[in-house]
Amino acid sequence: MRVRSCHSWLGLLVCGFIVCVSADVHAQAWLSDRKRTEGSGIRVGDLELHPGLGAEGGYFSNVFNADKNLQDSFALRLSPHLLLSTLGEERLGADNQDGVPVRPGFVAFRGGLSASLLHYFSASKMTVIGTNADFELTLAPKRPVSFVITEGFGRTAQPFTESGLPKGASNIPNYARDQENIGAKFVFMTPGGLLKSSLGYRFGFDFFEGADFKANNNLTHNINLNANWEFLPKTALFYDATYSHQNYTNDGPKFVHTTKVSDNDQISTRLGLNGAITSRISATLAAGYSAGFAHDGNDYEGVNANAEARYVPGTDTETAVGYDRTISTAYQGGHQTRDRVYLRGRWMSGGAFVINGKAGIEFIKFGVDQFQGKRSDQRYFADLSGEYRFVSWLAATGQVGVIDDATNFKFVTMIPASGTTPAMTIVDPAKYVSVEAWLGLRAFY
Repeated sequence: MRVRSCHSWLGLLVCGFIVCVSADVHAQAWLSDRKRTEGSGIRVGDLELHPGLGAEGGYFSNVFNADKNLQDSFALRLSPHLLLSTLGEERLGADNQDGVPVRPGFVAFRGGLSASLLHYFSASKMTVIGTNADFELTLAPKRPVSFVITEGFGRTAQPFTESGLPKGASNIPNYARDQENIGAKFVFMTPGGLLKSSLGYRFGFDFFEGADFKANNNLTHNINLNANWEFLPKTALFYDATYSHQNYTNDGPKFVHTTKVSDNDQISTRLGLNGAITSRISATLAAGYSAGFAHDGNDYEGVNANAEARYVPGTDTETAVGYDRTISTAYQGGHQTRDRVYLRGRWMSGGAFVINGKAGIEFIKFGVDQFQGKRSDQRYFADLSGEYRFVSWLAATGQVGVIDDATNFKFVTMIPASGTTPAMTIVDPAKYVSVEAWLGLRAFY
């Protein structure tokens, strides 16, 4: 997807990032799993601290997700983190002397800070900084009524579309993107925890720092209702419903947006069953309804669904196959429908060596775009990560991921004549293939 930073239509290609770039590939596998990230920890009064640092060398085959004239690069990534929480069960003791579960204190807290300093050695010799901060504060946890406050902020700055500049150019666009979600909810549960429900509100924003992408900046307001009934020891019936309002802030350049976006309202409901079939086989089945009401009249509706079967032959191994169908808003066409089939697995040996893998295919269809017509994508993805712990606080890590967006869609942009420059028509294929690989060490406590 080639773009030229001098043209305002650069902003339309952000949708390729939203749809086609896998968060699993662009994030450290161990940071996404807090149980793996934490070590024994440092006790400070009634709190636990878990510091850590990762250093990795990596390779990108296609830094700017281009369809041709690919720019590859070796890279270095440093990832410090600091996790903080109130005392966990290991320090408190899960049960008292009579075997009765210990009731936690009135306040429970869990949060963390992490950063990622990523330097590309070849592709424009860029250095980008990403950050993440999150916390969850619970008042009266595991009681009939509790109150939960959550916050999550993330900043990414990796390229998500072509710069349209010569290889090694230094004046590439600003790809930084800031996302924030903060919310609160009431949680209700019966004394034994068999019946749980929650009602909450969440506010979020999605802001792009680069001037060429600001037309996509938006705010969201969400109201969420959840219920869970555990009617068998390992089987539960669940329900969730969400209403959200999305508002585009019109922060971008004063030009007509070249992809179809609009303020909108959305509703989504889902009813499902999650439980064990045998001691080794379990499954999740859910289905619901989603609808969107756009202020420009581009409404949509459809069925959402989830189905996953899991096989766990032992505590160290798990495999699963699944299908999900989601309908959500999008930066192109106003909304998108995604059908995904995937296979995932986990294998652990001796508590020191672990491998996680996931692969699948997605079929994505966008709403009708008044400028670009109809678009559909066939996206293949695979990700494999592993870790070996030398001692309790030091581990070697590795990860490799691939994305193949096999879409036939092409952006067509008309550039009017200006002065002595004649009018141009730019045809830009949206397809690309990208491979990313990492190998490193991490220390954690």
